[in-house]
Amino acid sequence: MIDGRAQHRRQVITLLHNCGIQVRRQVRIGYPADEILASTREPETDLIVIGASSQPLKLGRIAEKIVREASCSVLVAR
Repeated sequence: MIDGRAQHRRQVITLLHNCGIQVRRQVRIGYPADEILASTREPETDLIVIGASSQPLKLGRIAEKIVREASCSVLVAR
């Protein structure tokens, strides 16, 4: 059985593919912000989509570091 998050993720990926947007998911080992920022140095990375803190108008520590240091655009979703 597929949980709700996995099903939603598949739906979003399908929607993006249908719009001509290539999606790449990766699994890396290490500090999350550092690993995500390392992926921005790959030439095919145009956009990073990350989740925000559940607190209004506040980014989490990892999201904040990525927004400040990323070499590509960052979309923070809540």
